[in-house]
Amino acid sequence: MGPPYELWSMVLSQLFNFRRNSRGRWYCSELIAYALGLSMPHAKSPGDLLRAIRDHVTTLDNAQALLRLIVLDDEAEMGGALG
Repeated sequence: MGPPYELWSMVLSQLFNFRRNSRGRWYCSELIAYALGLSMPHAKSPGDLLRAIRDHVTTLDNAQALLRLIVLDDEAEMGGALG
């Protein structure tokens, strides 16, 4: 995408536990969060990114399970009405 990777800042932030961002440079978690359209990608640590992805997967799984139940219920009602 053009901007260089923010390697030394990432190493220093892990050694000294500070968050520093340079304009025009990306952390990998920040770039992925931006690509996924997550809010405030510049504030996402690797752990934050993992939690956000897990939350979205859990939400998607729950929605799909609910949809399956609704479809099964509708099919059962249609079968009862026809039989």
